[in-house]
Amino acid sequence: MEVVVLEAQTRIGGRLKTSRHWADLPVELGASWIHGVTGNPAASAARSAGLELQPADYDNRAVYEAGAGLLGRQALARLEAVERRLERHMQSAPGEALARACRTRPRGTIANRVARQVNLDATGESKRQRAQFAINSIVEHEFGTDFEHLSRCFWTEGEALPGGDAWVGGGFDRLAQSLADGLDIRLGQRVAQVDYRGNGVAVTTADGVEQADVVIVTVPLGVLQAGHIRFEPGLPSTKLEAIDALGSGLLNKCVLRFDAINWPRNIEIFNRLADARGEWSEFVNLGAYDQGAAIMAFNAGSFAHELESASDATTGMLALEALRSMFGSSFPEPTALQVTRWAGDENAFGSHSFPIEATRADTRIRLLDAVDNRIFFAGEATSTNAPGTVHGAMRSGRAAAVAVVER
Repeated sequence: MEVVVLEAQTRIGGRLKTSRHWADLPVELGASWIHGVTGNPAASAARSAGLELQPADYDNRAVYEAGAGLLGRQALARLEAVERRLERHMQSAPGEALARACRTRPRGTIANRVARQVNLDATGESKRQRAQFAINSIVEHEFGTDFEHLSRCFWTEGEALPGGDAWVGGGFDRLAQSLADGLDIRLGQRVAQVDYRGNGVAVTTADGVEQADVVIVTVPLGVLQAGHIRFEPGLPSTKLEAIDALGSGLLNKCVLRFDAINWPRNIEIFNRLADARGEWSEFVNLGAYDQGAAIMAFNAGSFAHELESASDATTGMLALEALRSMFGSSFPEPTALQVTRWAGDENAFGSHSFPIEATRADTRIRLLDAVDNRIFFAGEATSTNAPGTVHGAMRSGRAAAVAVVER
């Protein structure tokens, strides 16, 4: 088949975005890890392209209390007990009563159930901090939203692949480049309209109109929700309902570069217990992946949205204050920084999808369903077994291609 890819941006990859602003240090501003390297199409494609997969060990971490230094052994054991309790709850199937209720009354969030699991209402300050940290790191960073917004019925959707996670050496963008080899990809082609009133499909961009037999729409959920692409005739009500029945989450990064590594070189993750839930709670040591003297901070949900209105300088200053609350006031200033704002990115309007109160068991399937056997859909939001992941997006794209061929 003759295939043309219309890409709105001047680069390929979408939310798989490697910055090469620092020539000697590629920085992942979008997807960071391949999640589960066994049976994962992203891992298979990376290996086929000759890319190096560096194993990630999330247990290789150090936990600090803001202003009080490294967490003591007993305090760390108490924190890990809270985390294990919450992880078991996340991985367990819903009980019969909840499963029955979800079939008839699916509305509601996980807030009360999760709060009970970790004793969020504990009166002791240290207990409250442990509960807040566990919720933020295990739940909110996973979905890119505050736990109060997550569906009580479908927040355990998706499956975890075995084999451990991996960092792509030299830049995750090289995976996209290897997949794009030989394809007709036209950059800077923002689609304004998809017209399927005739026998085929007419796709309108600023440069004109492309005629096709079928179209596969792979834009992020946030772009569909923003309504920046007009469909003629309009999409069916079931499709519109599915688009509105998911949330577009936010997980932003602030990457700080230094002259030298002034922190434990071999520790992969530095966590921070703070008074406010989710504020500068996770830092990834890029030096542990042989990426140089740089630290990548993650923020999710409402705090990430709040930070989007701050300047790069202010964001970097807040990150530095958090690092100094962990490592001491002598911790050096960064020499450079890079900051993401995925909610304000008009090509994404968020980082990845998550289930909200309005989500139903068939929401992602309805989002995936073809319209008039000519408009097909793909992307992480359409994945029922791996939403929010690169491999979920890849699988959905391959499924859409098969559907088009079978048509």
